[in-house]
Amino acid sequence: MELERLSLLRGRPVPARAANERDRTVPAEGFPAGNRSEIRYGAMSRSVSLPAGADEEDVRAEYTDGMLTVSVGLGAKKTEAKHVEIRHRD
Repeated sequence: MELERLSLLRGRPVPARAANERDRTVPAEGFPAGNRSEIRYGAMSRSVSLPAGADEEDVRAEYTDGMLTVSVGLGAKKTEAKHVEIRHRD
């Protein structure tokens, strides 16, 4: 997956989104009538809650060999969750 297809937002919880589109097929040995792919395609999203004391300003992310690693510093003062107004659109 290309780095451009990943997104990570800072906040509580931390949402991450990615999309992997099928752009090639892998021929399967012994299966002359078709192809086989072991790679999962499509969009995905995950949200991870930050632990108490996490410093939302000290967030680092690294993408290496298909693995996204997110590191968050600890030791910040405890903050209360903030309400976000949800607006309805027709």
